[in-house]
Amino acid sequence: MSEQKQPDNIRKKLMLIQDELVCPKGQVNSFGNYSYRSCEDILGAVKPLNRKYGCLLTISDHVETVKDDSGETRHYLVARATLYNTELDDAHTTQGLAREVTEKRGMDPAQVTGAASSYSRKYALCGLYAIDDGVDADSTNTHGKSSKADKPRKTNKSNNKKSTADSELEDLI
Repeated sequence: MSEQKQPDNIRKKLMLIQDELVCPKGQVNSFGNYSYRSCEDILGAVKPLNRKYGCLLTISDHVETVKDDSGETRHYLVARATLYNTELDDAHTTQGLAREVTEKRGMDPAQVTGAASSYSRKYALCGLYAIDDGVDADSTNTHGKSSKADKPRKTNKSNNKKSTADSELEDLI
């Protein structure tokens, strides 16, 4: 009589999925000149792994309204990503949230809500699957404006030679 192996708990399955998950930043924002991954990119990469390990992912969201100290009302979209173990009765849940702006130029209210939903869902999935965006594009996005550090170093125009610093840098490389 062969002994059947007990299915792994959700945390062990999640650890294996996190270890195998590869989800490159497949989208490019040409305005801000940065790459990013979308909620759809993450879902496309994780579905085969969820199936492989017998897990079911659900994502839901809801709106929470909060008044700040000044009495201003703010709306947050809260996304909940839950990974269920289909072999045992256990699950693991994470949340992501995004503030819904009152209005966004060029977007109707449904688009504003949809953008906040996508953003909060993406970060709920990033939390669940331990996806690190490294440097967050939102914190480095210059919206097309280059900083002094991004500008190329000028050459010495009097004789079209590279500056001493440029020559020394090339020597080191």
